[in-house]
Amino acid sequence: MKAYVLCAFGFPTESTKIREITGVKILGLFTDIDVQLGERVFVFTMDGELQNGKEIADR
Repeated sequence: MKAYVLCAFGFPTESTKIREITGVKILGLFTDIDVQLGERVFVFTMDGELQNGKEIADR
């Protein structure tokens, strides 16, 4: 339940922080949980490509 609350209510704040750090806008957030391993994966879709945490300029 705690992770759901973070995703549902914390996303706007986290999205802003990620944009400030990386320079790219977060378009979407997807999560999945492997119940056997107890691991959770977060996948962000962004409006730009990142390399080493920094936006790559259009080539």
